[in-house]
Amino acid sequence: MRSFKIGFQTVFLLVLSAGILTGGCANTSVFSEIPAKNLSLDNESIQAEISRLEEITKNDPQSAADCRLFLSLCLLYSNPNNDQPDYRHAQEMLETYLSLQKDTAMAKDVLYLSSLLMQINHLQDEQHDLTAQHNRLRKDAESLLGDTTTLKEKNGQLASQNKSLKDIIEQLKLLDLRLEERRNSTL
Repeated sequence: MRSFKIGFQTVFLLVLSAGILTGGCANTSVFSEIPAKNLSLDNESIQAEISRLEEITKNDPQSAADCRLFLSLCLLYSNPNNDQPDYRHAQEMLETYLSLQKDTAMAKDVLYLSSLLMQINHLQDEQHDLTAQHNRLRKDAESLLGDTTTLKEKNGQLASQNKSLKDIIEQLKLLDLRLEERRNSTL
């Protein structure tokens, strides 16, 4: 799970870097709208900044109309330094940003980021499904092991009964032979 998260973080950093570099070539990049410090924050600072920006979006309608706020939230939720990234929420923030962004050139910059977040969310859904399937299979295996143990115990009991019955049959054969000998000797 940890390597899965690190892989997404690495991909996200590479894409973000590529977006910043290619955005710099055009002299206008959507990423130039947000503070660069957001990319170098530690986990505690990221959580504090997310809380602060979420509070602004709830309590200050004028500030909430500023689409850069949602782009910042998107990047904070998906920041590689965030110990608990929420890519689904990051995608929602990015979609809100796109709906508020009036500059189509700026909006085009984030379409690549949007498709990456969709892919990450899709992969997380697949991982969740595979984890659920793995858990079901583990429970099935444990159940089958229990059944196997029960069957082995029953098999041992039946083998013991079988041996007892064979011993009884042997004793009956011997008894039959003795009875036959007595009959023959009395005749």
